[in-house]
Amino acid sequence: MASKFQEYVGQSVSVEGFFLEQAAITWDCLLNYQTSHNIKGNFLEIGVWKGKSAILSCLHAKPEETCLLVDLIMFDEAQELLKTLHSNSNFYRCKSQNFWQNEANLHQFFSSCRWLHIDGAHSGSACFNDLQIANQLLSEEGIICIDDFFNPSYPQVTAAVFNFLAQFPFSLKLFLCGFNKGYLARPYYCDNYLRYLLENFHSDLSMINYSGKITLYKTSMPGDFNCFGMREYQGKKIVGLDEDDSKIFI
Repeated sequence: MASKFQEYVGQSVSVEGFFLEQAAITWDCLLNYQTSHNIKGNFLEIGVWKGKSAILSCLHAKPEETCLLVDLIMFDEAQELLKTLHSNSNFYRCKSQNFWQNEANLHQFFSSCRWLHIDGAHSGSACFNDLQIANQLLSEEGIICIDDFFNPSYPQVTAAVFNFLAQFPFSLKLFLCGFNKGYLARPYYCDNYLRYLLENFHSDLSMINYSGKITLYKTSMPGDFNCFGMREYQGKKIVGLDEDDSKIFI
């Protein structure tokens, strides 16, 4: 496992921003899964600000992979740091709804991104718009991560996500949520990420000395809602059905 977490901690410790440690470690594990399964592709971040989360994306990106970084308010120091970490980074100082107009050759990135983070304007309409962009850029095996999912300060973000999923059930599904983030993937690839979470997620946490920090929940049958939830460690690595928490189905 080629974890970038400790390097990320060193690079980001003095960078202002809100990115929970458990969310960063979850990113690290999922991105390592992609690397170990030879999943390649570009990166997109809508909402860069000072680069707190984009640092981890840039650390995981391969030299030939492009990082597309979009924000109307993007600090110069963020651009300098991220360009140092990953030279193949493209910066767009614009609103995400104008992203298409600022990249004349955006079609070259269609269906090419393996990791996309939506952390832009937090209105329901802006989130829905950003999901439309991400859906066009997402690769077959990629992941879209939504910021402030289930955050009670931004109920409109959660509403926008479920609205989008209801309108486009064959395009995206939610397979994981917790620590302020929701994770979406193509329906036909979700099973691979669910299987990873069940079988290997905690062993990967152990390899980077993060065992005993996260509990996964799978309290429902797949036909009900096939998604894991995460909380701070509750004494068990994985909790299953309410009637028998040793039973876990994906």
